Amino acid sequence: MFTFALINFLVMKKVGKIFFWFLLILVTIVLVLGIIAPREMRVKESVIIHAPKKDIEQYILDFKKFEKWSPWANLDPNVQNTYEGEPMKVHHKHIWSGNEKVGKGSQEIVYISHDSIATKLIFIEPFEDKADAFFLIKPKGKNQFEISWGFVSKMNYPMNGIMWLMGFENAIRQDYKKGLETLKKIVEENKQSSSSENISEIDMPAAKYAVIEDTLKFEELGQFFANAFPKVFQYVGENQVKPASAPVAIYYFYDEQQGITHVAAGVAVSGEISSGKEIKVIELPASKALKMDYYGNYNNIGAAHYAIDNYMKKNRLKLNDVVLEEYITDPQSEPDTTKWLTKIYYRIL
Repeated sequence: MFTFALINFLVMKKVGKIFFWFLLILVTIVLVLGIIAPREMRVKESVIIHAPKKDIEQYILDFKKFEKWSPWANLDPNVQNTYEGEPMKVHHKHIWSGNEKVGKGSQEIVYISHDSIATKLIFIEPFEDKADAFFLIKPKGKNQFEISWGFVSKMNYPMNGIMWLMGFENAIRQDYKKGLETLKKIVEENKQSSSSENISEIDMPAAKYAVIEDTLKFEELGQFFANAFPKVFQYVGENQVKPASAPVAIYYFYDEQQGITHVAAGVAVSGEISSGKEIKVIELPASKALKMDYYGNYNNIGAAHYAIDNYMKKNRLKLNDVVLEEYITDPQSEPDTTKWLTKIYYRIL
């Protein structure tokens, strides 16, 4: 028994010495690296985007749109995002709080010019730090721009050695490349659909719709549509009434600050039909309307609404009552998202 205890003691003592020397060597490496590693981290990546400048800027200067291409947007599906200030202007701010992958911090626009944008980053978790980010916009031809995304951060000794050892700079560089490629894809896919040239003024006839209505958070819309559309079409079929349109979403209001909307999901119908227990039959009178054909993924349809909103402001038009989206293409039968057609109608006064 004594012999076993002695052996165990000697083994643990030896392991302790090995661990001590390993830790000492590791600390020494970090301290030495801190001396030779740069005290400032600089990253800059670029991409050429074929689109009008304003179409690109909206995805940089509006942090809600920034999240559509951010390389970190999907790291935490439950991240809490808060937005302050007016998009497209200095002092517009994004505050986030999420899991260990995204941490906690903020980004604020501090400078805007015709060819550059600067933001201030403050990190709170998993570590405290500050950094400056920037975008450079350089014309390369008609509706062609080189967009550079950069990052500058000062690092104190010996943190600079730790970051260098962990390959932090390369990780940031890869994230920036990924983000810019996503930005390019989104903007170029939407440039035709979001052009004011695709907006026309029409006379929209009166129509009757069978719908299910609800007030929802934005993130609940997908599930709501998935449940509502089959119920409405089943109800219409049971009442032997023919659909007069593709599936339609009717938006009564869309509050971006609160992140909620009141929406009706259903279909236009021809023939006599009454409201049911869950299904409501509504009628929209004839109205002037703005119409746009949008081709692309539903996640990027905001660019089309942004274009219509600008068109209305430019031409001093006012919304009459509701906004409609008619989903012409069935995603289950057409895998190519660039061919998905959504007809958007803004009923105007």
